Amino acid sequence: MQTSSKATWPDFFGLLVIHRADEEPAASPVDYLERWHLHNELFGDDVRFLGAIQTTEGVRLLIRQPAIAGTPATDDQISDFFTSTGWKRFTVDGDVAFFDPERRVAMDGSGNRANGGLLLFMAVCPAIVRRMSEEKIPQSHDRIFRHAMSLPLVARQFLETWMPAAFLPLVDWSSLHVEKISGIDVSLAERREDVLYQIKVAGKPVSFYILFEHQTCPARIMPYRVKEYIGLIWQDHRGAIEAGGMLPLVIPMVIYPGPGKWTAVRRLRDLIEIPEEIAEWASEFIPDCGFFLVELSGVQWEKLADGCLARAVMGALQSERTGEMKFEKVLQIVGELFSEPHREEALKLANHLWRYLLYHSELQSREVCEIVESTIPAEQKEKFMSTADILRQEGRQEGELRGQIIARQQDVVEALEIRFDRVPEGLREEIERIVDSARLHALLRAAIRCADLESFAKEL
Repeated sequence: MQTSSKATWPDFFGLLVIHRADEEPAASPVDYLERWHLHNELFGDDVRFLGAIQTTEGVRLLIRQPAIAGTPATDDQISDFFTSTGWKRFTVDGDVAFFDPERRVAMDGSGNRANGGLLLFMAVCPAIVRRMSEEKIPQSHDRIFRHAMSLPLVARQFLETWMPAAFLPLVDWSSLHVEKISGIDVSLAERREDVLYQIKVAGKPVSFYILFEHQTCPARIMPYRVKEYIGLIWQDHRGAIEAGGMLPLVIPMVIYPGPGKWTAVRRLRDLIEIPEEIAEWASEFIPDCGFFLVELSGVQWEKLADGCLARAVMGALQSERTGEMKFEKVLQIVGELFSEPHREEALKLANHLWRYLLYHSELQSREVCEIVESTIPAEQKEKFMSTADILRQEGRQEGELRGQIIARQQDVVEALEIRFDRVPEGLREEIERIVDSARLHALLRAAIRCADLESFAKEL
């Protein structure tokens, strides 16, 4: 059988079919390979992954697939094939797609296809596939934050800015490394916006747990969350405790970009109801936990961070939250990024940050061109323009679907607010994680009919 090979665009692996409205649509290499795996699994094809190619423009993934000649299948033939095998037909922005309710897989109905008989068509069906689950989907804030803060140079620039001056001479920066948060990954479906560092301070290991609060309103429950997360981090040290060792110090830091200042409580004891008559006696037994708060709202540009990379990241998060992601601000952020003396470190962050800026701004084509021409090194200009063109084209096609999902989420929350006055932040977050339109419709009916918030929560 004849085969053909093809490579992805540098550092571009397609787009997510289903994602939150505020999540970057760019797929990861794992997403890309998962789609081909599903393609082979569902349709008995023989698409092979050959490897990755490191080019000057970025990483490219190489695959090989059977080369099949034939005439294109008609839309009716495609629809008949899918519906006859149990798939459900639906449309997205006018484009036909199909959904397998048993395996919870969606497939775009467009793409390259040949008709050498239905079996032949089945083998070359387009591989724009994604598992449709109701798992927690990370937001774009979380992706750029986690990627950036996992770079040791960015982490150091951030900590040097926000930690007390007396603390800094005690730090062995060469010991800084990112740790896996195994307990949180398993128990909380991996909070992607959180990063855990370990650094030696005064010769002892100290952990810094950095959380990015993406909610626009301060979460009153944050001290409880912090206590829960620290407990999960300490799970890995139970053996050391039993052997007579000590738990490592964990310093939680919450980054809040705004808008406005943090107005919620910052200590766990402030969430515990204590009878006044026994407060003095009970104080010895009251668990407590707090966190170091980093508020970005109102902070001047030069004070966001001492280093160029951390300042560019914090500036992007601050500007997105305050609605200042305009041409001048994007120009400033990109200029700051490429002002970093450590050019290799800047390039590790550049593509992720550029995608984030494009996704959260509404730049005109001429503005994108001006930014690229005036701030981006010559060898990177073509790559940055290509990324902008791809995201702009796909954004037009997906914007309407994202808007519909947001509207359905808001309908559910509003129905609960009308009936019960207030919707707890945790419940609101759970609703905002759901991106399945049919399920949101069912939840709207439940919100209208439920007896109380507790019975509604059981529907989630």
